[in-house]
Amino acid sequence: MNDEYDVAVIGAGPGGYVAAIRAGQLGLRTVVIEQENLGGECLNHGCIPSKALIHAAESYAGLAELKTFGVTVEGAALDWAAAVAWKDRIVKRLTGGVATLLKAAGVEVVVGRARFVDSHTLAVTGPESERAIHARHVILAVGSQPFEVPGLPFDGRFVISSREALKLTAVPPRMIVVGGGYIGLEMGTVFAMAGAVVTVVELLDGLLPGHSRDAVKVLDRGLRRLKVKALVNTKAAGLEIVGDVARLTVEGPGGARQTLDAEKILVTVGRKPRLADLGLENTGVRRNERWLIEVDAARRTADPAIFAIGDITPGPALAHKASAEGLVAAAAIAGQPAAFQPKGVPSVAFTLPEVASVGVTKERAAAEGIDADDASFPYLPLGRALTMGASDGYFKWTFAKSTGAILGCEIVGREASNLIGEAALAVEKGLTLSDIAATIHPHPTLGEGLHEAAELGLGWPVHLPKK
Repeated sequence: MNDEYDVAVIGAGPGGYVAAIRAGQLGLRTVVIEQENLGGECLNHGCIPSKALIHAAESYAGLAELKTFGVTVEGAALDWAAAVAWKDRIVKRLTGGVATLLKAAGVEVVVGRARFVDSHTLAVTGPESERAIHARHVILAVGSQPFEVPGLPFDGRFVISSREALKLTAVPPRMIVVGGGYIGLEMGTVFAMAGAVVTVVELLDGLLPGHSRDAVKVLDRGLRRLKVKALVNTKAAGLEIVGDVARLTVEGPGGARQTLDAEKILVTVGRKPRLADLGLENTGVRRNERWLIEVDAARRTADPAIFAIGDITPGPALAHKASAEGLVAAAAIAGQPAAFQPKGVPSVAFTLPEVASVGVTKERAAAEGIDADDASFPYLPLGRALTMGASDGYFKWTFAKSTGAILGCEIVGREASNLIGEAALAVEKGLTLSDIAATIHPHPTLGEGLHEAAELGLGWPVHLPKK
């Protein structure tokens, strides 16, 4: 067996498998090492399965609204076990697709856990044996794992992570979500739509930290419609198991305490880099004060033989960011000019409604010394939004006052996840409000909201009264 490679990729998630495919396409002898399943956390335990269940739950919850459109549905029921089985089939199909793509690119797949012996040598422990792999370059793409809250250790039964939540074959009557970030709100929304009584406990003073308070106001309305109770400025203070019920004591503003009962407590307070027992001490890789791996624009670490991408590096922990970094790392190893220097990385919370953003807000621009403004156009005047029963939300451009250059965008509402792509292109290519306003958008569509918000920013709104 020839164990000499140009590139060894550790981890086959959205960053790792993309990096491996591109390296293979560029003619580099490549191996990818994965200890679990191809596709990594995103495909197997995160992005894809959660969105499948969101769609199933939203379809069921939406039946109640169909009467508004003249459609009456009787006797509808949600078979959660069947929905989970459908989700599993999707995951299996996609992981099979990844395997096919790796094979087509000439990439060898090795099942096992890799550990650095030195910068060019990996000891890989597989299910039945151990082998040494030597590589000219190594790309680290090992991803992240959920944080545990002190006093709330994961037990797989009462206290669970998103992994276990996505495997539940029955909807719990009550669920407490500890952590009001996008993962917690997505999962809380799923189970609320499926019929659970959901309470969200967030330590900070508002849900969805990092997003604008305008977005959170709309999101709050959506949560109230689902009867989700949100407790902010509140921390978990104690856990007791009483029979088949988890009893969580929480402490709110002013030290006030209350007890919450639920069959499941889902903890989603964040994720940490999965860097334990990799043998990094045998390399020149350095980590910053947050224990993330320091990389340059090409994603090269302090050790010239080793590159790092994805959740283990600074920046947002998002699958598409990892994939983009993987393409850069592979190109750099192949000797091509490559740098990861995006003007914005779009993010999406698949809540109800969806919240999507890219670039900077007006407040962030001001902090960076840029004289900026924003223009927000609501969903309500859009004919397409009304025909869909989706009038809650808005489109907001952030732009430089002097030039109209687009600095950022936030979309809150139906299909925000699909609409943010145009905004990401505008930010990346330095387009202006005039560029968007001069682009004819088809009617009737939700995308017209981006055009209308640009017109508003220019001071010439058509479908809103001019101030």
